[in-house]
Amino acid sequence: MGTLVQVATYIDPEEAFVAQSYLRSGNIISWLNNEYILNANPALRVGVMGFRLIVPEEESELAREALHQIPKSLPAGEKISEARACSTCGGKAFLRRRHQWFFPIAYFFGAPFLPYAKLVECKTCGHVQEID
Repeated sequence: MGTLVQVATYIDPEEAFVAQSYLRSGNIISWLNNEYILNANPALRVGVMGFRLIVPEEESELAREALHQIPKSLPAGEKISEARACSTCGGKAFLRRRHQWFFPIAYFFGAPFLPYAKLVECKTCGHVQEID
């Protein structure tokens, strides 16, 4: 095994563990750097740039392709109404977004969670809009 390469970074541990499990299910060896320290002290997640998913260099391209296949969607219970459409392109598939100012505040106050804002990003065109 040669050099290890970072293929993704995650702030949320759930996302990091799902991505690592997905790679392992495809027989791609992977590790989460900072896994134990960030689980022990969640306030450091922003300071050390989150959970870093690393793989051997020879498997990095395969890992990146595999990670792009993971569907990004809203968690159960927080679905956006089917009637809602993007104001720019009319698309109906959205991703939740966080306010960028929350990360430094969460780090300063030691908040172990990162709440989502009422913002969604259209998966088709990338337009960000507010939801009710």
